[in-house]
Amino acid sequence: MGLFTPAWKSKNEQKALKAVEKMTNQTKLAHAAREAANWIVREAAVEKLTDQTILADIAKNDEYRDVCRTAIEKLTDQRLLADVAKNAVDEKVRLIAAEKLTEQNLAQEVFTYLAKNAVDEEVRITTAKKLTEQNLAQEVFAYLAKNAKSRHVYRDAIRALSDQKLLMQIIERETDMEIKTMAFKNLVDHDPCIAALYNKIDNWTTYGYGFRPDEPPNRACEIKKLINLLAKDQLAARIFWESLSEINSRNSHCDCDKPSCQGGHTDYTAENYAVATFPPYPFED
Repeated sequence: MGLFTPAWKSKNEQKALKAVEKMTNQTKLAHAAREAANWIVREAAVEKLTDQTILADIAKNDEYRDVCRTAIEKLTDQRLLADVAKNAVDEKVRLIAAEKLTEQNLAQEVFTYLAKNAVDEEVRITTAKKLTEQNLAQEVFAYLAKNAKSRHVYRDAIRALSDQKLLMQIIERETDMEIKTMAFKNLVDHDPCIAALYNKIDNWTTYGYGFRPDEPPNRACEIKKLINLLAKDQLAARIFWESLSEINSRNSHCDCDKPSCQGGHTDYTAENYAVATFPPYPFED
């Protein structure tokens, strides 16, 4: 180290930190916050900075998220926070800055920008959930429901989705029963007609799971009349029915350890209860 090299540049972390602790000159602190090789030293210098423009610049460009976070915590200028939220190198840092915005119109502007343009799927869905413009939010959820690489984001998008056509497509194509069931539940939750039908079907089942083995044969005709009230086409009707059937088949089981299924399932043996499944698809004339 040369004779005039600042102490904050020392390779000895403790020596560098002590030097920063003694500093009060904002210009020198800015140099340390930007140039110190050790990120812990840079963060210590940031904690003593007051210049909002310099803090915003550091938040946008430092390679360590903790340094950026510390700079954002000291930012109070809403326009500078918005600038960080749109332009920081690290998209997770953009989200941190966006969530600190207190001016609602500006916050919505930034959330919209991130929901539309972020590459990071977590950032996109997190900001979409904060949007007051629900049409835009649904566009983002639909995009992620089709394209998300992260299973966590994919699940969150399906949970938030209200597009019935897309939910039907997900139910049709999805092989994962957890995801299929989630999409189906969302479809039921977002459509009063489907919810009413589902509840009526549920009332025709034993303990909310499978059709009773002795259901009358005309029950399917009754269901057909109901489902035709909501089905836009035969494909929608088939998807709806087969989803109910598949979910029902998975759930139709008895947890009792008694062969006669006494107690909870009177009148039904465990064997009968296990095979109590939906009848075949009844809608084609």
